[in-house]
Amino acid sequence: MAEEKLSDLDDQGPKGKALAYFLENRHFDPKSDRLVWETAVHRQVFPLNQHMSAILVLAAVAPLLGLLGTVTGMVDTFRVIGVAGTGNPQALASGIEEALITTQTGLLIAIPGLLVGQTLRKQIRNIRGDLMVFYRAVDQWLERDQKNVQSRQQSQQHE
Repeated sequence: MAEEKLSDLDDQGPKGKALAYFLENRHFDPKSDRLVWETAVHRQVFPLNQHMSAILVLAAVAPLLGLLGTVTGMVDTFRVIGVAGTGNPQALASGIEEALITTQTGLLIAIPGLLVGQTLRKQIRNIRGDLMVFYRAVDQWLERDQKNVQSRQQSQQHE
């Protein structure tokens, strides 16, 4: 029954996963439990940015690769002009086509990549903010629990 409930928590996103980890690993010692709780939350925050840099690098590099293709296509076009002159439109078209296709491909990768990157960044910021609010609430509860344990220990010592 308890395993089933922990499994249900694990399916509830970052907050549920953090809480499930905490409940599975707590020591019932307020000081240790606060460390376990901190670890539980950090385990959820870390993977959020895991693939963001790859997406943003791809979006930034794609136009540069498109530009490289544009330059090589134009170099080919000028080479054809140098060899055959301007009298062969098919030969000219091949280099121009390469230049345009690579530019188009670079932009087709970069624009959605930037949009996806920004959307994911916003979602990550929202999830992280929500998780931090939850973290502080549970941490305050654990802090109160720690103070209660300390005051009980002090009152037992005075008896």
